[in-house]
Amino acid sequence: MPRVTSLSAALLLGASQAISSADHAAYVPPKLVHCECRLENMEAQYLEDAEAAGIDVTSSFEGREGTSIDAFHFRHLQLAVEAQPLTPDQEQTSHSQEPCASNAPPKPKRQKIFQHPYGSGEAWSKLKPSQSSIRQPHDLSELPSPLVPVLTPPTAGSKSQMKKAKTGKKSRRGKKASRPRGGVVFREAGRDPVLSDALRLRRKLVLGGDLFGTQSFSILEDAPHVSTGWHGLNPRPSARREILALHRRPEEMRKVLETFRPVPADLSRSTILLDKGNSIFFFRTKQFDWFRQGGQAFHDSVMLLLRDILNSPKEKARFRENDRGPHLPFIIGHHRQYVLKPSLTEWHEKNKEAVEVFMATPIVQTIINRASSLVKIMFPGVAERVETSAAWHEKNHGIKPLFGVFWNLCINALFPGQNRVHCLPHTDFKNIVGVCLLAIYLAPGKVFNHKKRSWLVLWEAGVIVELPPWTFTAYPSALLYHFNVDITDFKFVTTEGDSPTLENSTPIEPGDEQVSVEVRQGVESGGLWAPLDAVNIPAIQHKSPTAFETPPSLLVVLLSSNNMHCAV
Repeated sequence: MPRVTSLSAALLLGASQAISSADHAAYVPPKLVHCECRLENMEAQYLEDAEAAGIDVTSSFEGREGTSIDAFHFRHLQLAVEAQPLTPDQEQTSHSQEPCASNAPPKPKRQKIFQHPYGSGEAWSKLKPSQSSIRQPHDLSELPSPLVPVLTPPTAGSKSQMKKAKTGKKSRRGKKASRPRGGVVFREAGRDPVLSDALRLRRKLVLGGDLFGTQSFSILEDAPHVSTGWHGLNPRPSARREILALHRRPEEMRKVLETFRPVPADLSRSTILLDKGNSIFFFRTKQFDWFRQGGQAFHDSVMLLLRDILNSPKEKARFRENDRGPHLPFIIGHHRQYVLKPSLTEWHEKNKEAVEVFMATPIVQTIINRASSLVKIMFPGVAERVETSAAWHEKNHGIKPLFGVFWNLCINALFPGQNRVHCLPHTDFKNIVGVCLLAIYLAPGKVFNHKKRSWLVLWEAGVIVELPPWTFTAYPSALLYHFNVDITDFKFVTTEGDSPTLENSTPIEPGDEQVSVEVRQGVESGGLWAPLDAVNIPAIQHKSPTAFETPPSLLVVLLSSNNMHCAV
């Protein structure tokens, strides 16, 4: 019997034995409800006791309906222990604990999203910009407010208004304008000129982009999140098993995904996905020339930082059996998972000079600045929430984000001999509700067929999205089950109209899936990333594992404000 150092470990051990006992083969464990207590200051002791007791916290209840690591509060584990005959001492201990206040009955079950995706292809259509509705910016923590607002593109003014505007007094060179600045957008911005400019840019992006909307999916109603609205929820174990089983059977998965809406990329235009409430939950930019021109410099800076690690057989062996793939997930910036006080990652702390050289690279600074600006323009509620949290951390911990509105950056790189980083189905549910921002680039000397390779599946939304290099992509990875897929053998067609049909579409033909790879400095490709979500403010204990994935032959920069946890 392992030595037990506290009540939490005793209950953890008892629960594990109760579930695995052969005498209770028919026993169905009670439904453990998500706990908002977050273990608070007991978290470190809790995890230590679990390890000392020989209990794998992340998998002890894996496969049991309605359970997850969030349920491993010792008061919840008490429910499982009570299913076994209790000794007098255990019975006394059990009755001494009051039930957790957050242990309320679960809400009515939603539709099984893994069997019938909400956003199947026929539910999506291409929209005209005028079809969107006006929304003022909302903080993502204000549920059930819209997660992401949508602004209506400005309508054409009447002839009288246009005439009035033309006849107004004009400013003279070298002198202040005689008429104060005005307009609908200026008033919406509270007469703040900086915010007004951001709103105008936002409307310009909406007007000039491709809009797709669905009548079957709501980011608020159908994307699982905790009651506080701070972070997502992992899908049920049975649902995860179902999708992973499909993923291991490509033909069956293909039949399911062919019912999804393909969203190909127009490299000269941005792409916006709206849910049925007209809330933006996905944004993909056009292809940036400045990004492509700086690709060599960016790749060189990454290799300078990681070459020694990538050439280490020990490091390669360490990640060989990683659930997210055998690539290297390398994080710089502030680490927040499973800690009460954020701090720099261990490697960053020991190699500050190398990190500073990397971050001082002009192309790296440009990517960070433009990524931050994009989030402020398209997701103002997210940016505001991050900045509020950052101010709290600066006051209480003396730290602030090193990457604009992002707290850290994860480089997902390939070890020698690897030629692909391809993410498995997962959700970054422990990320605080926000958006993950991916800056996707092509390694020098490579040819990548983005028309066929590593499209991004957003399961609940029922879409498959193309991810071209030299673009930025933002979406809430904490709320959507996602993974990469090649569409080489898919029978759906890329569409230019409202819905995919043979008449309005261009078929995807086989034969162009080959990728030319040039090995450079022992590394073929890799990725950079970091998700954008607000970090914890007082009493919010946010913890999550880190992971990331990138498309084959691509490098991806994911920028985010909390834990790194984005996919592409």
